[in-house]
Amino acid sequence: MIDSDGHIVHIDYGFLLGSAPGRGLKFEQAPFKLTQEFINVLGGVRGRYYRLFRDLVKLGFMAL
Repeated sequence: MIDSDGHIVHIDYGFLLGSAPGRGLKFEQAPFKLTQEFINVLGGVRGRYYRLFRDLVKLGFMAL
């Protein structure tokens, strides 16, 4: 992904959705990782972009 300033942003959706390499080897206990830093970048839990992210993730899972 590329942000509005032209920076390349990498989001590893495989890890995010739980398909880690190593045939089931899990590095995280939680099935979904959303760090506080990522929430801060989105403007915090009350931020407009966090709410948009949350709504789009929900729509994406509903579509799946």
